[in-house]
Amino acid sequence: MHGVPLKIASLQIRSLIHNPALFTVLVLAGEEIPDLLQHLASEHPDTDPLIAAVNRYHRAEEARHLSFARTVLPEMWDEASAVERFRVLRVAPIGIRGLFDLFVHPGVYESIGLPGWKTWRAVRSLPTRVALRHAATRPIVAALRDAGAVTTVPKGWRDLAGVDHAGNPVPGDVRLPGIATA
Repeated sequence: MHGVPLKIASLQIRSLIHNPALFTVLVLAGEEIPDLLQHLASEHPDTDPLIAAVNRYHRAEEARHLSFARTVLPEMWDEASAVERFRVLRVAPIGIRGLFDLFVHPGVYESIGLPGWKTWRAVRSLPTRVALRHAATRPIVAALRDAGAVTTVPKGWRDLAGVDHAGNPVPGDVRLPGIATA
C-alpha cells in the first residue's frame, strides 16, 4: 500500500489510537460477528469435524478478547471526549454494518458462477441475513448499555441491531437455527 490509500490508513490508525472507546467498540464488533458465525458453523451437522473444531478453538480465543473489551469499555467511555462519544454513538454503527456486510465478499458469489456484486446486494437484505446481523450486533448494544454509554439506544444502533430505544429486540426477525430467541 502506498500513496493516498496509505495516508488514509495511517490517519485511521492514528484516530483509533486516540479514541480508545471507539477502538474498544470496534474490537467488540470484530469479535462478536465472527463469534456468532463460528458458533453456527461449528454446531451445524454438515460442518466438517476439523472445521468445527477449529471454530470452537477460535471462539475460545475470541471469548478472552470479548471479556477484555467488555471490562474496559466503561472506563474508556468515562474518559471519552464528546467527539469520541459522537463517533461511538453515531459513526460506529455505520462502520460495523460495513464490517458485517463484508464478512462475505462478493467474490464468494463469483466463485460459484453468480454475479458477485448483484448477488451480494440482494443477499444482504434477505430476512435471514438481516436477522443474522441483528443477532451478531445485539451484544455490542448490550455492552454499550452495560458500560453506561447509552440509556436510549440511538437510531443507527437500533437499525443495525434490530432493537428498540431500550435495547430490547424488535419482533420480526426470522428464526435462525442454533440461536436462542430473545
